[in-house]
Amino acid sequence: MIDHKKIAALAAVKDDNCISFFIPTHRVDGIQEDQIKYKNSIAELSKSLLAKDLNPAEVDDLLKEAKSKLQDEEFWQQLSDTLAVFIYNGKTEFYFLPYKLDAYTFIGDSLYLLPLLPMSKREDDFYLLALSQNEVKIYEGDQYNLAELEKNDAFPESLAQILATYDADSSLQHHSGGDNSTIFHGQGAGEDQENVRQEEFLRRVNEGVQEMACDDDSKPLIVYTTPSLIGLYRQINTYPNLTENYIEGNPENETAADLHAKAWEALLPMFVAREEANDEAFEGMLAQDQASFNLLTIGPAAFAGRIDRLYVATNTESWGTYNPSTHLIELHAERQPDSRPLLNDIALAVFQQGGTVNLRDRQDLARPTAHANATFRYALQTA
Repeated sequence: MIDHKKIAALAAVKDDNCISFFIPTHRVDGIQEDQIKYKNSIAELSKSLLAKDLNPAEVDDLLKEAKSKLQDEEFWQQLSDTLAVFIYNGKTEFYFLPYKLDAYTFIGDSLYLLPLLPMSKREDDFYLLALSQNEVKIYEGDQYNLAELEKNDAFPESLAQILATYDADSSLQHHSGGDNSTIFHGQGAGEDQENVRQEEFLRRVNEGVQEMACDDDSKPLIVYTTPSLIGLYRQINTYPNLTENYIEGNPENETAADLHAKAWEALLPMFVAREEANDEAFEGMLAQDQASFNLLTIGPAAFAGRIDRLYVATNTESWGTYNPSTHLIELHAERQPDSRPLLNDIALAVFQQGGTVNLRDRQDLARPTAHANATFRYALQTA
């Protein structure tokens, strides 16, 4: 699993010949094509490593585990949209990325991690509460994935569980001569009792949600439930980012794929509006020296920990060098022996300083003529 902790560990890797390569793959159909691309990438890597004066035995040893996957049928059955392979310090690691990237290979003294960074701090994360009287399930998801979370003890299993508790209390009071002190108003007592039990059920659900997200209540929570439950749940809810809309229906017996599709369809307009607002804000921040699309400005700001958000054009790299003494970037028209992958290094610096890194199709950048756009934590001081 790729998360912030794993990326941080990979970012700390140093070795003479760190290998990173990516190939676009298919979720279904196309295994043979993927295997051919993979085999070709291995062959290209072998040539590049031999050109670096490694002998054939050393190259075979480096690529041994990667080559072994060609015969692993189970491996080729679980692909996603892109396969990422990292070879370093005698280890070989494989990751399945849920978005499409072009084929890319990098050999250097560190790993090439730019394509992974959007996974570290996603801005399209959400919670999905699948709520019916018969069962309660909670999920965490994003644009590409949805996973059921383990419920804490505060969550009820179902309304029946609450009813059983009330029935047990009622029976105990009856046999002990106790008096049920609940006072019902308006409609008949039976209907009020049903409402009380339903409210208790939803209060328990709300407590479970709050306990689950006690340190992370910034994600939107969307509820999949019936009209009869959503109104009452909204009255009881204390989670600060419950969405205004909900998914109407009964979530029981839905597959994870169906749940994810319905949740993402319902949430997409909100995420699109958020990105549009960020783009509009970018133009205003440019005028206040709080944003830039010039890599000569973005690079030093990133290494100084001043970037809040970085947007990088997908499948793009800029080669050059950065001088930490003078804080100057030198761009190279083509890769040279001393060139660094500047977009990768800049993005890693933003990641390590707690900023957010996004990959976007070039046409979706606020300023698409540039390889990168960035907003700063505060206005940069001009010389």
